[in-house]
Amino acid sequence: EVDCAYFIPRLRVWFNEGKLYPFFGGDAVWRDYTPERNMIPSVNLILPYASPTYMKGTSKSAMFEVSKTAIENAITILRAIEDKYQEKNDRMLTVARLGEVMTYPRYPDKGRYIGYDMNQKASEYLALDLENLNRLRKMYMAKENCGEDQ
Repeated sequence: EVDCAYFIPRLRVWFNEGKLYPFFGGDAVWRDYTPERNMIPSVNLILPYASPTYMKGTSKSAMFEVSKTAIENAITILRAIEDKYQEKNDRMLTVARLGEVMTYPRYPDKGRYIGYDMNQKASEYLALDLENLNRLRKMYMAKENCGEDQ
């Protein structure tokens, strides 16, 4: 007799890491228009794209660190792919060309009127998102320090 498929004591959240990485995964968003190319607008359930409220009983600093790590990992992976693409094709891997190396590339949805320059590298956009996340750090951590963690 089995009670559950997995049992790990004190496990609070099970992460599907690929869904956290911008440009690789996320929850699709439908905006009443067909996306450009095969790019899927998506929301990654990490800061600064969304508040990871599904991490119940977790400190705000831990949520911040998970978000930061996911973006840093996505940047590292994208830069490696971009470098290999450049080496092989003698041209930059831009947002517009992500479909050449990924079956279903996604992009972080930032709202109806905020778009991407399809001629820029995805890693450059993630570097800006990481910068935005770091700007939120003091504000996000200040709430935790004031006893508003839960």
